[in-house]
Amino acid sequence: INVQNNDVILTWVPTTDPSGNMFSSYEIYSSANSSQNFSPIGTVTAINSNSFVHLGVLTVSNPVQYYFIVSKATINANTSIHSDTLNTMFLNLVSVSTAPDLKIKYNDIHPSHLSTSKSFTIQKEYPIGTWKTIKTSTILNYADTISLCKGDSIYYKIQLADNIGCVSQSNIQGGIFVDTKAPD
Repeated sequence: INVQNNDVILTWVPTTDPSGNMFSSYEIYSSANSSQNFSPIGTVTAINSNSFVHLGVLTVSNPVQYYFIVSKATINANTSIHSDTLNTMFLNLVSVSTAPDLKIKYNDIHPSHLSTSKSFTIQKEYPIGTWKTIKTSTILNYADTISLCKGDSIYYKIQLADNIGCVSQSNIQGGIFVDTKAPD
């Protein structure tokens, strides 16, 4: 699950259909709540397809969205059990004017960290156009000390890779930050 602006890009490993006549479609479901009101948001009919874009779904008041996918068969319209329900990662920055660091908080893509997922990678864009990994961690927060001679733009994102090579990415948050540590 990748967040890009207000859109969500879902990717998956395509299913197989050895006989070539069973697969009908992937159906994608979404909800703003993890346990209720899931609605179909799209259908993908090509078996080799591995992605779907949910446009304009994320807002300031609704920064996390939940998803699952099912495969449908052509015979008797059978439906597979649905995939794990996963959600978007939301990165939040907390800056206190008297604190020397910036608190970076984020959520996991699953309520209990998936055993197939690795550690979170915290990335920082500074200077603009240059992304660097500043921390790899299993916890859901990090404090980044701001060490700039003058205020400048800094942006952050979180990535979470799994064992099969999929990488989920959070929203990007940032702004202009100033070093508040003594001495001036």
